[in-house]
Amino acid sequence: MNRSRATLLKQLFKTPVLLSAFLSIVLFFGAMQARAGGRPVGKHRLFVIATSSYFFNDQYWDENGQTKSYDNNGKYSTFSLSLSAEYGFSRRVSLMVSLPYTVNFFKNTVNSTTVGSLGDASVGMSYYIANIAYRTYFSVQTNFLFPVYHNTDSLNHGYGDVGANVQFLASGDFKIGEKDFSFSGTVGASQYFGSLAPLQLSFSGTLGFTISKKNQVSLTETTASSYSPSKAFDPTSPVPAKDFTYSELTVTVAHNISRNKSFFFSGTRFLFGKNTGIGNTLSLGYAYKF
Repeated sequence: MNRSRATLLKQLFKTPVLLSAFLSIVLFFGAMQARAGGRPVGKHRLFVIATSSYFFNDQYWDENGQTKSYDNNGKYSTFSLSLSAEYGFSRRVSLMVSLPYTVNFFKNTVNSTTVGSLGDASVGMSYYIANIAYRTYFSVQTNFLFPVYHNTDSLNHGYGDVGANVQFLASGDFKIGEKDFSFSGTVGASQYFGSLAPLQLSFSGTLGFTISKKNQVSLTETTASSYSPSKAFDPTSPVPAKDFTYSELTVTVAHNISRNKSFFFSGTRFLFGKNTGIGNTLSLGYAYKF
């Protein structure tokens, strides 16, 4: 294989790495939202959540939202692990931490590449604001995001910049006849700090239905946009896109093993976007409350 093809392959693989790191953060917040939404954790209580996910695609949306395929029948996938925890200092205030790890795979008819690294870790606080008749709960979360990897001239694992995130959450439950339903919503914003650093906005809404005493199913729609003075997007470039939009739909089935143990399985499909992959994500998570 000549040098130009080798360079092209290496650069092509670098572009989606940021997406996998971003997805790990989204999965962490999504797990926390599925766990409590705007509800308080409880004084001196600890939640630990382990999440694994598998993302795969062979196409992407370009800067105009047009569907494109990777050269040489390229296929891309990511396996991610995320460990997160939330500890309640009081009835209202809790500490949140998370650490993701991703392994990225890319292959085409020319070659294949595998790269693994830690992603962007987060440390933050959650504050329970109020409730309405103990049926609808509200909270706010703030997080500090920082890279636990090192970018080089030949390989990027993400932005490599620190950032901050704030989210407003609401959740509750209601009945229609004898059927139990739940809902939650999250509005968030993230700002990274660095050269042409992006501002990212997101919205997520969930409607859940109780199948039985221990089983629930839910449907979540998430839309996220990233804005930056840098509008360029090139899937063969080593620089991750800083300007993108996507919408995705997730179906989740959760099972309560006991009062303090539960696990969930979810499937996600990207619906539309620009400067991002067209793919699917399968996730499996386990939560334990101490």
